Amino acid sequence: MRPLQERDKIRLTVYNTTSDSAVQDALKGIAGDFMKENPNIQVEFQFPGSEYENI
Repeated sequence: MRPLQERDKIRLTVYNTTSDSAVQDALKGIAGDFMKENPNIQVEFQFPGSEYENI
């Protein structure tokens, strides 16, 4: 496996069970700031719901 290069694209998917839109917006804001500092990393969110079966 080769070492990561600066041009390599990385996608992270974050699963969170919160249904509170304010919390979701805060997490997305943090991720947005992170992606500005790390343009080769894309952060995506999944908010499937609070029940384990929805994950």
